[in-house]
Amino acid sequence: MGMDYYWVNECINAMPLRYSDFNIGTQLRTDEPAMSARQDWLGTSKERLNIMIAEDCDAIVSGLYENHVCYLPHFPQKLHFIPLPIKPQPMSLAEHHVSNPVSLPIKLFIGISRGRSAYKGTDIMLQAAQDIKAKYPDRIEILKAEGIPFSEYQHMMDGSDAILDQLYSYTPSMNPLLAMSKGIVCIGGGEPENYEILNEKELRPIINVEPNYESVYQELESLALHPEHLPQLKQQSIEYISRYHDYLKVAAQYVALYVSVLEEVFYSFIGNHLLIENVSTRLRATYHSNDLGVSTTILRTFVEGSNNFLCHSILSF
Repeated sequence: MGMDYYWVNECINAMPLRYSDFNIGTQLRTDEPAMSARQDWLGTSKERLNIMIAEDCDAIVSGLYENHVCYLPHFPQKLHFIPLPIKPQPMSLAEHHVSNPVSLPIKLFIGISRGRSAYKGTDIMLQAAQDIKAKYPDRIEILKAEGIPFSEYQHMMDGSDAILDQLYSYTPSMNPLLAMSKGIVCIGGGEPENYEILNEKELRPIINVEPNYESVYQELESLALHPEHLPQLKQQSIEYISRYHDYLKVAAQYVALYVSVLEEVFYSFIGNHLLIENVSTRLRATYHSNDLGVSTTILRTFVEGSNNFLCHSILSF
């Protein structure tokens, strides 16, 4: 997540994505944020630190498809994809968006980050939304959040039907995912690769747009003319979050990865197969526990029930 050497370097050189924060097709972007990130991460101490951490760690977790494809060529054996965590919303709020009939105008929410609008494509999305509103003034309303506290940002978003976000992304980031958990439709990154990495065959809750004005305009016009599509997209948005981003399900995936890494570490350091079998049994028993403090339970189990050498290995790890 966020900016790092592998993300910048791969998007500039290998270009595994059709478009990104750094390229559109084979053309490199030269806007100020893109150039600043290149200067910050290429040939610098940040690059060296990122490489050192990535090579030294036991596992790497990618939270977005875009990050995954940038790390995959370098670390295919220890790279793991785990979706971003979202705490499901109270059913009352989610049901409000889904059960209430869609009434015109359709409320489009867009957050504007000063200085990063062109970089994230919200300038293009806002222009397309404004032009659609001008063409269909009774069908579209724009809720624009700019320079306001996050609490106000959320309150404004809660009153919307759809959110415009991340024009140059293949996947929804945290803000759209939060919106989707409330039954608000995401207009932005929903490329086929986003569903493929999740192995999702049915749900298509995101209105995907290409990184250009014409694509955004076309999808917004379709939505303005066919608001009857919104209820299904809203329901699918909630189901999508429940399937893949529920924070408890995501936490369980991290615990499972942690357990598997610990087992590998123990196998490499301990030659006593009987002890390994005992450790593995304890880990698996703990993993199947419903206790939310499972990571704490794992450590306590080892510290209380294993010998000094084993304890030293865990604490060092």
